[in-house]
This record gives sequence, structure tokens and C-alpha cells, in this order.
Amino acid sequence: MLKKLSKNKKNILIVTFIFFLSFVLVMQSPLNVFSDYPVSGTDSSVFRTVAYYMNEGLMPYKDIFDHKGPIIYIINYFGMLISYNHGVWLLELISMFITLTFMYKIARLRCNKFCSALILLLVSACFFQYFEQGNLTEEYALPFISISLYLFLDYFKNNNLNKFRLVLCGMCFALVCLLRVNMVSIWIVFCLMVMVKKIQEKKLKDLVNYLFYFMIGFAIVLVPIFIWLAVNGAFLDFVNDYIIFNIKYSTDPVRATLFNKWSSLSFFVNTPLFIMTICLCVLSCYKKLNLLSVGYLLCLFLTCFLISLSGQTYPHYGMILVPLMIFPFSLFFEDSKNLLILILFLTLVSIPNWINGMNNVVSYCNDKLLNVNNKGQITECLIANDIMANSNNNDKITVFGNMNIIYLLSERLSSSRYTYQIPVINVDNNIRLEYFNDLEKNKPKIIVKTVADDTLENFIVKNNYKEISNYNDGKIVLYTK
Repeated sequence: MLKKLSKNKKNILIVTFIFFLSFVLVMQSPLNVFSDYPVSGTDSSVFRTVAYYMNEGLMPYKDIFDHKGPIIYIINYFGMLISYNHGVWLLELISMFITLTFMYKIARLRCNKFCSALILLLVSACFFQYFEQGNLTEEYALPFISISLYLFLDYFKNNNLNKFRLVLCGMCFALVCLLRVNMVSIWIVFCLMVMVKKIQEKKLKDLVNYLFYFMIGFAIVLVPIFIWLAVNGAFLDFVNDYIIFNIKYSTDPVRATLFNKWSSLSFFVNTPLFIMTICLCVLSCYKKLNLLSVGYLLCLFLTCFLISLSGQTYPHYGMILVPLMIFPFSLFFEDSKNLLILILFLTLVSIPNWINGMNNVVSYCNDKLLNVNNKGQITECLIANDIMANSNNNDKITVFGNMNIIYLLSERLSSSRYTYQIPVINVDNNIRLEYFNDLEKNKPKIIVKTVADDTLENFIVKNNYKEISNYNDGKIVLYTK
């Protein structure tokens, strides 16, 4: 079909196709431009709360606790500068568009444009099961992973490499390190593969040059971020929250048992397209055993291992597997004889996901066109209204549990550095002590209790707080002083 079109028209058609897929995917986010009351997911709300603090002149880690890398907060900060409710969604759209563009380019290393577009349609449908309302670290890591994966594969296939590409690859590595460090498997494996390749070729000088320019790219990102944190007195808090706490989080004996790690691993591996990806990689090794085929299979296993370390089965952890799926499929479907199999996969596996995704898009658009107002039915909005009615803009509140959306909807700051406490107090008991010391020192005007806790109950009674409202059959209770 694409053969009948001119080159420019083909490119425009492909770009439009990729943009459409990106739009449908990120429309699963409640922050989308058609949503009047964007109640973001749990993690997303935390990141947006940190960005809200930054807009107030405060610093992540120092003035508000969270244990993700600083890049996620910077992205949310600029997103909320664009628009308080919808700016982050625009950056999500850009991020997904870049990701799908480079996934398409990876497929193009082996296939023609039409087949590459079909493979992209097939593989990118996996995002629906991992997206979890979006604005997550994995989502923003995707473009950097996809770009670097393309650069590595283009090097091994076409020996295409220059200084700019090395610097860009180093920058992508640093950006992902500053999102979450367990997403760096492709750099670990492929850099090792490049080293082996150069040693085999006895070109150690090239290897030194590669490392030099890669580290320049790494430093271009890392140094300014570290300077920003240090100048604002947040560097030690960054080390404690992002490095030390995450080590505790991923090795916690209660959460990260052997059984939990195995359950997590099996959860991410046990999907049809990923199982097929592994099979295609094994087939590739069988057909032609070389450095790339073995390394790619190793990269798949290492990625699964790293995302399973915490023993958790949060679907969004699996998002970074999707770019890795595209190359093995392109190897298999570069043979035009397999085109019917590709169409069968699309029909049985991917198209139903895209139809369900479109249902969500149409639902948002329909509510917008009909001016449907659901604010009165959204618990978080009702809680925020109670807070605003019983406090002033400068009053501080606390939400006990993990419900940071309340800070965003009410536009109130927390009386403690710990805007959420679950599950972090279960990982480090010192956080519990610090949190309640903060409450004693800075008595919040409003307390929102979303989780029962004896220490909190005692604090409420001791300081004569009174109940003003409750929601969800008394599971969420608001108190004022």
C-alpha cells in the first residue's frame, strides 16, 4: 500500500500514524486535556506534589520526601508551569511520541515501512496493560531507552557511530539513572557488548574514545543536577532518600522475599508477546549465534531481573520491557512470508487492546462535548472542598496514608516533610518518628486520615481535634483543630 505513495507522503503518513498511537495511549491518563477534574494516580500525585512544592520555592528531598530520582520532579515542575492540571499530560504525549518514533526506527533496521508500522501497532499495544494512568518514572524513561537501544542496534548492524551519538547515549543513561537506577539494563549489557567487540577487533583506542565521549554525555546531565541540589542544600537528603532508602526498599526482608521476587518475575514474563519475544530471541541465537543475539537475550533477562528485585507486581514496572520487544519481532517479520502471522497476531492480541483504548478516548471526549460535571461524585474533590472551606491558603494540613492528590486539589502544603507515610514507614521506622515529631512541632490545621493508626489517633485526641466529615463509610475522616 505504501509503495504507491511518494516518499514525503509516506513519511507524513507514518508520522501521523505514530502521533495517533501516542495520543490514544496517553489519553489513558486522567491528566489529559479533556479531563475537567484530573485526579491522578497515587505515584503520579506524589510527583506532582513535589513539583507543586518546587513551584512554591521549596526543594525535593530537603523540604518534601520521595525516593525517586530528581528528573521526574523536574519534568512535572515544567509540566505544571505550562498548565497546573494538564501541562504534565502534554509532556507525556511528547515522551510517548519520541518513544514510538524510535521503536519504529528500530523496526526499520530490518523491515520496510509498512511492516514496521504493523509491528509497532502490535508491540505498542502492550503499553495499555502497563500504563496505569501514566506520569510514572518508567514512562519518561521510555524515550531515553528507545533512543539508546536504536543507537546500539544501528552500531552493531551498520557500524554507525559518531561523537554526537556517544554523547547522546551517555546523556540518556544519566537521565534514566536519575529517574530510577534499576532501568539501566540496556546500557549495562550493550556497553559490555561494545567492549567485547572492540577487544576482539583489537581496537582498544576506539574503546577509550567511546568511553570518553559517553562519559561527557553522562556528565552533561549529572553535574548540573548535582550542583542544583548542592547549592540548595538538598544533596545529602537526595543521597539519603534516593540511594540509601531505595536500598532498604528493595532489600526489605518482608516485602522482597524470594517468593515475592519470583512472583514479580513470573508476573512480568508471563505475557503472550513477551514470551514470544524470548522465543524469537532464542530462535535468533539458534539461526546465527553471535554477540548481538546472545547479548540481546541477556538484556531481556537482566531487565526482568532488575524490575523484580523489589518483589512488587506493580504493572508499570513492566513498561520498559516494551521497547525491547520490537527488534526480535522485526527479525522474524522481515521475511514477507510471515506477514500473515503478523496480521493474525494483530487481530488476536493487539487490536482488541486498541479498541478498548479508543473507548476511553471517546468517553473523555463525550463528557467534554456534553459538559458532563462529575465533580460532585469524586471523593477527592469533595475532601478538597471541605479542606478549603475549613482552612486558609497559608494553613498546612496532613494526609495520613498515601493520597497526595488531596494536597494538589486543595492547594495546601503539608505540615510534615512526609506528605505520605504508607508504605515507607513500614520500610524505615525512623520515618514514623520523624513524621509524628513534625506533627507535634507544626500542628496541622486539617488532618485527613485515610489509614487507621494508633499513634495518629492518640495525637488527634491529645490535641483536641474534632471530626468535620467522613467519606467511604468512615474509612476517610477529616479532623480540624
